[in-house]
Amino acid sequence: MIESITVFEYEDCIDKDSITGRKYCNELIKHGNELIKLNSELKKKLKADSDIITVLLGGELRTSHYVGVLQVNNLRIEILPKLYRRGIDSKDKTNQALKNLSYMLKYTRDLKIGETPQSIFETGDVLEIYISMFLSELENVLQSSIFREYVAVEENLSTVRGKLLIAQHIRANATKNLPLAYCQFDELTQDNLLNQTIKYTLRILRAISRSYENHRKIDQLLFIFDDVSDIAVQPHHRSKIHFSRLNLHFKPVIDKCFMFIRNFAVDLCSGRFEYGGLVFDMNKLFEEFIGRMMQKHKDELGLRDYQIELQNKENILKLDEQGNITPKPDIVIMKNGKIDMIIDTKYKIDYKQKINPSNQDIYQMMAYGIAAKCSEIVLLYPKPDNYSESSEKSITIPLHSHECSAKCGLPKELRIHVKFVDLMKENLKYSRDEIIRDLKRAVEPLKR
Repeated sequence: MIESITVFEYEDCIDKDSITGRKYCNELIKHGNELIKLNSELKKKLKADSDIITVLLGGELRTSHYVGVLQVNNLRIEILPKLYRRGIDSKDKTNQALKNLSYMLKYTRDLKIGETPQSIFETGDVLEIYISMFLSELENVLQSSIFREYVAVEENLSTVRGKLLIAQHIRANATKNLPLAYCQFDELTQDNLLNQTIKYTLRILRAISRSYENHRKIDQLLFIFDDVSDIAVQPHHRSKIHFSRLNLHFKPVIDKCFMFIRNFAVDLCSGRFEYGGLVFDMNKLFEEFIGRMMQKHKDELGLRDYQIELQNKENILKLDEQGNITPKPDIVIMKNGKIDMIIDTKYKIDYKQKINPSNQDIYQMMAYGIAAKCSEIVLLYPKPDNYSESSEKSITIPLHSHECSAKCGLPKELRIHVKFVDLMKENLKYSRDEIIRDLKRAVEPLKR
């Protein structure tokens, strides 16, 4: 039987005084070494800047800004974002956080899928929700048909088909005086590596998932792949799958397949889930969610004539055409090739005092503004509990005299605006207009 522990980011894990808490502490002590090893593996794969979880002595657990699910043997740890309204009970917190995380994931990954079944939210966890989203995406891709491609086949036939392989024909037939022809020909088949990868992933998910709804979908999909061979697909097989205009629509699905294959170890013979994890960096998720929202609803934000670009934050620095290193902001708003506003998202969800940008944040924004020759810069935070209109502020930083600024192409001053967007909703899906209103306020300085 799988033991599940649900915690929230940046939150103490266990109440040791309760019977349940003592039980979970014992489970953490029992599986501590495996969790430390899993944390190390995921940290390397994600190139994470901090631990996913920190296992402490005495069965304590410390979480950070990563959310998702970790599992070793029969212990599953679910880490949820603090995306819920305050003052509600534990069950409602979990339900709201799952729904809001699901909404953000759909936006950031552009998943063209239907609604996640309510039963997944009530009995599932982050992993079950993501599996459900993946299965829906796969169903959507398969609406046209299962992928077929031509593969080279060698076979001993009664008539010549394709190309006669002389050497193989002599060995197999001529010396034995058999009335056959050893041929090589191309055959259109669904038994190819792409489909084998999907089928293998479905079998992994069948062992991982605990949801009846997900099991039902997986069984239906496995039936479609019944004529596809069962092979143990490994991460290195990814380089052997080539995409063209005929199968390019399968690429997002295949990318997720290899994420499951890389991150989970499952004994398919016994159907036992040994260890694995699926985690998301909330800093990156918040950044991408805001950027995708702005791109999708730019007309409603009054930015019809602007271009909104999201930056790749794998490396915060990049080389320009002259080989100089320049900073890379999260989101830029451009018009006619000129950057008019920079938005840098700061995911800080738990505040003990009012937001005041650190000196490091200010220096970083100055570097962005000078490099991009842009005067309007926004620091965008999730809205804290103690928010008031006075929390939003603007900081003006003079740069040079007017003559020097004009000569260097720099603005005379930088204006750094502190803005907020409210994610603490009962259900973000039904709060779209409120989020757009907050984002519209964030880009107001652009219109002045």
